[in-house]
Amino acid sequence: MTTEISSSRLESLTDGVFAVAMTILVLSIEVPPQHELMSMGVDGFLATIFPKLLMFVICFFIIGTFWADHHHSFHYIDKIDRFIVWLNILWLMSICLIPFTVTLISEVGYSIHAEIIFGINIFFIAFLQYAIFWYALKKGFLDDESMHNTKGLRRSSTIIITIIILAILCSFIFPTFSRIIYFLIPILSLFSIKSILD
Repeated sequence: MTTEISSSRLESLTDGVFAVAMTILVLSIEVPPQHELMSMGVDGFLATIFPKLLMFVICFFIIGTFWADHHHSFHYIDKIDRFIVWLNILWLMSICLIPFTVTLISEVGYSIHAEIIFGINIFFIAFLQYAIFWYALKKGFLDDESMHNTKGLRRSSTIIITIIILAILCSFIFPTFSRIIYFLIPILSLFSIKSILD
């Protein structure tokens, strides 16, 4: 039995949460008072804030990737039930945690614990997103014309989850490099979706 909440309303809620999360993300970058900025100079300030700027760029594209993948998945889902609604709510809760975990690793520097917390946050987002699509597939909620694309969507989710696990494992050895690995998510996801559309 499908829920009274339509998929369009669920997508509207998702769009709103993503808009807020992507906006809040920039708050992890703070400009110091004018007297401090003048004393260190613009170049010195930019050098100091570069790690935060890098994390902002990486996470902004990661969030954008998850939004695009969610939109792409729901293009094929023609009905939902309450279980999908609550899976989506849990997924959105994980999205809302990204600004917190980004601020955490930005403030404490290259801490293994902070990197792992961030990695687990991203992992749960990818896992729940895959779980939503997998559940819809098993329940027969996909429209008939889209069934041939399920293999490509599964491949895209598998690639993202593999990258996240690799980044988490890398944080134990090279925590400074593990952040760069996450940038593979939007890059490889873009090529994966392009192959699906082609």
